Amino acid sequence: MFSRNFFFAAIVLSIFGPALAVPLPFQSSIARREPAPLDTIPIYAKRDVNTIPAEVATKSPQGTLEKYKRDVNTIPAEVATKSPQGTLEKYRKRDVNTIPAEVATKSPQGTLEKYRRADVNTIPAEVATKSPQGTIEEYKRADVNTIPAEVATKSPQGTIEEYRKRDVNTIPAEVATKSPQGTLEKYKRDVNTIPAEVATKSPQGTLEKYKRDVNTIPAEVATKSPQGTLEKYKRADVNTIPAEVATKSPQGTIEEY
Repeated sequence: MFSRNFFFAAIVLSIFGPALAVPLPFQSSIARREPAPLDTIPIYAKRDVNTIPAEVATKSPQGTLEKYKRDVNTIPAEVATKSPQGTLEKYRKRDVNTIPAEVATKSPQGTLEKYRRADVNTIPAEVATKSPQGTIEEYKRADVNTIPAEVATKSPQGTIEEYRKRDVNTIPAEVATKSPQGTLEKYKRDVNTIPAEVATKSPQGTLEKYKRDVNTIPAEVATKSPQGTLEKYKRADVNTIPAEVATKSPQGTIEEY
């Protein structure tokens, strides 16, 4: 039993002994390294170290840390202030109203001034007025109606004139009339000289006999009339494929599916 264990241990030492005897390369490199501080990695370098205490507010407008200094309001609270560029300053009214309160004022350019009406109405109240360009003037009608009240008038272009009937109807009342172009004329109907038993049509307003396309094709033959003329119905594609074969017709032509 002892000899067998000894023999097995000798074999293991003969195989793994040389490998264990060689020193490891990383151990030797670590042993040769000098105890110097680690070098700074150039990839990441802090641009600005915050040396300001944590309780102090900071800002970084251009990427540099600095204390946050607020604009202190040294103006009394009862004085109005403004901050147009971020700096507090007194609010100074640009224009003080020295005009009495009962006088109307205006401020067209930001400067207070009295409101003066550009045009004073000196025309009596009973006279009609107009102000086309902002100046008050009497309202004068461009066209005075001198035509008697019992005469009909019209004003096509803004000028009053008598209404003259363009076309006087001299045709007796019992006669039908028409006015296709604004001129009265007798209404003449197309007289039907075709016997009553004959069918008629009027495609252009003129009566004519209705002539039907006569079917000379035998009754057992299929017909069609695409343009109003009877003709035999010829199928564009005859199915010569056996009935047991599936078919399709994508473009109107029968083919095997």
